[in-house]
Amino acid sequence: MTTLTTTISIYKKLIYWTIGAIVVSIIILILFRLGGVIKNQLIPTPPSPATIAFRVLPKLDFSEGYEPLVGTRFLIETISGDLPSFGEKAKVFEIKNPISKFGDLEKVINNAKRAGFSNPPIKITNEIAIFEDPKDNSRILTVGTISGSIALKSSYLTNPVIITPNSQSQRKAQEKVSGFFGQLKVPLQFFPEESITFEEYKIENGILEKSVSQSTTNLVKVIFNNLDLDEIPIINPDGENPLVWGLANDSIVVSAQFVSNDIQRHRFSTYPLRGVDLALEDLRRGNGALNKKPNSNTFPIRKVQLAYLETKGEQEYLQPVYVFESDNGLIAYTSAVKDTFISKD
Repeated sequence: MTTLTTTISIYKKLIYWTIGAIVVSIIILILFRLGGVIKNQLIPTPPSPATIAFRVLPKLDFSEGYEPLVGTRFLIETISGDLPSFGEKAKVFEIKNPISKFGDLEKVINNAKRAGFSNPPIKITNEIAIFEDPKDNSRILTVGTISGSIALKSSYLTNPVIITPNSQSQRKAQEKVSGFFGQLKVPLQFFPEESITFEEYKIENGILEKSVSQSTTNLVKVIFNNLDLDEIPIINPDGENPLVWGLANDSIVVSAQFVSNDIQRHRFSTYPLRGVDLALEDLRRGNGALNKKPNSNTFPIRKVQLAYLETKGEQEYLQPVYVFESDNGLIAYTSAVKDTFISKD
């Protein structure tokens, strides 16, 4: 007959064996994970291959930018003295091109009325409707009935009310421009308020010039910058003419533009990137553009980054470019995708 002492001894052994098994299991798990970490450091897992779902991409159109001067020297003057690397691949996003829908024109007319253009359009075509401000016949609004683009122009350079400096406020100008776009039902969800930048201008002898102080400012340019994609900025070809902006004083918007592609932020494919050094050689051969007119044929490269290029013209895909930054806001850009996956046409 089993004694109490024998039973207790058996239970103690069972507990010891259970604890031992748990400890050994924990040690094996730790060693297994540590081994995995060491393996990944010594023999890292290769990155997944690019998906290339859109097949061959169309060649980027650089015609909206500026050509470098003949004989321009692109000099590497980064802090490290070298060109950076941005990995082996990047995303390419699909762009949904607009199509005509029943009722588009009626919506455009109603939106224009909310913005103060209460009269019927003075001109209608298959793609645009043009309106005249009943209070100022020089103030003309052109709306793309299919694209949704906006262009506002007026004779503000000769308007005595506009020419008189009045210490124009950036905040009030922003309110005017945002209100104007809001009345026109312009989609600004991808242009966050924190990305807005400003430029102050004065009118001198009928010419719009940058002002050096708020006291001489006639108008404020409110620039809406697109939301980054995966922490990569979106640039446009012409730094002097952003895609979305409005020019206003404290009381009225005198000029504005809205051009934006319908980027499908959840429809993308990955494509192999070429090296930055190869892109620079391509840029030196003239395959690229600048964001503004250069005044020198020497281009010191201070920094390089990856960006996406959005143009006014129709695009099938939003493609990555390498951006070579120089001085005074001057940049050069060229395609970042490997040549193999870019159409030759």
